[in-house]
Amino acid sequence: MIDVLVVGAGGNGQTYFMEFLEANGLSTNKLDDSDKLKHMFTPNLIQNNSFIKKCIFVYNKPYEAIQSHYRRGWQFIQLKKLGNPYHFLDTQMNNLENYNKLVIQNKFDLFGIEYQFCNWYKLRHSFPILFLDFNEVLSQKHIINAFLQKELNYSIFKVKDRICHDSNNPIIRRVYAGLYYYIKDKSKTHNEEILKLN
Repeated sequence: MIDVLVVGAGGNGQTYFMEFLEANGLSTNKLDDSDKLKHMFTPNLIQNNSFIKKCIFVYNKPYEAIQSHYRRGWQFIQLKKLGNPYHFLDTQMNNLENYNKLVIQNKFDLFGIEYQFCNWYKLRHSFPILFLDFNEVLSQKHIINAFLQKELNYSIFKVKDRICHDSNNPIIRRVYAGLYYYIKDKSKTHNEEILKLN
């Protein structure tokens, strides 16, 4: 049984948040993603969700998450975990400069971050899901505690500065700022609903 399934696009503080939950005595899915749940692009892939009590979908600033994957050199692996919705080849995504050119040309997220979020948002009634901005963990303590029905120890949660940064390109900035606020807006509405039922 998993107390909290933690899902997200990666590169967003998700592993750190999972470690924080485990330090508070809550079991989560595998930190190393060996169970293939951590970055799953749709809950439809979970054949039997009876082993999941609750789910927290962690998100962050999307472009910074993408940069994080490129910095670590596993961008194509992560793209496939997110469903590779636009069927890119590894050679098309082999560096951030190429990716940026594609985003500027197409003017929307091509990495699958929006695709993953929309899949989880549309199917959010499969089991209780809280959508959480990693940047707001400490300011949303009461919401997290209410959702998990447990008082967590937040003194062990320390946010580190990110290495990644926003793009200088106005198209990329517009695409990913828009996506970030779209996710935030949808998440806020849903979280208010789920907490009324909790």
